[in-house]
Amino acid sequence: MKTTAEKGAMLGLVDRLRHTTVRLECRKTSGECVTGTAFFFTYRWEDGQVAPMVVTCSHVIRDACQGAFVLTRADEQGDPLTGWCERVVFDRFASFWRPHACFDISIMPFAPILQYAAGHGLRFYTPAFEENNLPTPPILAALTGLESVLMPGYPDGIWDEMNNLPVLRRGFAATSPNRNYAGRPDFLIDCACFPGASGSPVVMVGEPAGAGPEGVTLLGVLYAGMLHPLDESCPARAIPNNLGLVLKSESLQTFKALIRP
Repeated sequence: MKTTAEKGAMLGLVDRLRHTTVRLECRKTSGECVTGTAFFFTYRWEDGQVAPMVVTCSHVIRDACQGAFVLTRADEQGDPLTGWCERVVFDRFASFWRPHACFDISIMPFAPILQYAAGHGLRFYTPAFEENNLPTPPILAALTGLESVLMPGYPDGIWDEMNNLPVLRRGFAATSPNRNYAGRPDFLIDCACFPGASGSPVVMVGEPAGAGPEGVTLLGVLYAGMLHPLDESCPARAIPNNLGLVLKSESLQTFKALIRP
């Protein structure tokens, strides 16, 4: 049985995990409005240089002529002011992102937003994953493909608007993250996956196999959900079959050489 202190620590961890994500609201050149999920990720170098980034799927922001982050404000101590949020809106939104050459993932520098906000007396609560949250070879080798995973995000745009929080889905690895599914750096999760959750971080928390700092390992990024085809006579031609495609988090390392400050 967990002690009260252990339960409190886990609740604090899960609360920070929720805040690692940020809701994206995009208006495409076609006029279509879509929502998606992004998360904060920070790169560090041995000389002390850091590069705060925000990460999402390329298809979420592709052709977005306008986009917004919905950010939670922070107090002077850096703690979240839950329910106090700001929409930070950009024109030519897609142009601020750097897409991966091969995979459905893009990053955007976040330091300019934080610096601009600080210059106007605003602070945002943006707890970020870091490289030490990525799975190490020993952690990967110990995975069986039966691990439980958590996935914060905004499926179908659903969120706790009053508190600016995502919903938290729970599932399991459906294929082992230490293998490439169908020859790509992907793995499958057994979890309900819907549009709007694209860009969600898929994490392992406190598994016996080992995990990153604070017991959190960033395994990958959800980028698609598989569909079950229906009979042509049915108005809905396909329905989600609760399997999600996750790009392994190792893909984030390929950006590092391109973004050194």
